[in-house]
Parts: sequence; structure tokens; C-alpha cells
Amino acid sequence: MCLVHLLRDLEQVEAYKRMDTDWPAFAKKLRRLIRDAIRLWYRQDLSVAERTSCRARLDVRLRAMIETA
Repeated sequence: MCLVHLLRDLEQVEAYKRMDTDWPAFAKKLRRLIRDAIRLWYRQDLSVAERTSCRARLDVRLRAMIETA
């Protein structure tokens, strides 16, 4: 599944599911992470080192979300 479709599915879940107190904060972080990954994908002006650094920071954020879930 591509990231854009994942974002769409996330919005559908928010529209149709009853949200508990933890969900809105988690969904906000997940949406931000996905959008940042999409923006990184389209950045053509970055060097390999810059792209690698950005990707590593995204990985750290994703791992932190997984550990707290």
C-alpha cells in the first residue's frame, strides 16, 4: 500500500470509528510522519547524504511510535 492510500485509510478510520483518548495523538503523529516521508520522496534537491540523514530521522520517529504503541 502506498503512503497516500495509507493517509486516506487513516482519515476513514477517524471518520467511522469511535476514538479513545490515545487515538487522536497517535493519529496526528502518524499523519505527520507519513506526510514527511512523502515530502522526502519528492525532494530532488537533496544530496545522497542529506536524503540518508532525513530517512534515518524518519526511521527513529517510526521506531519510537512502534515502541510506545
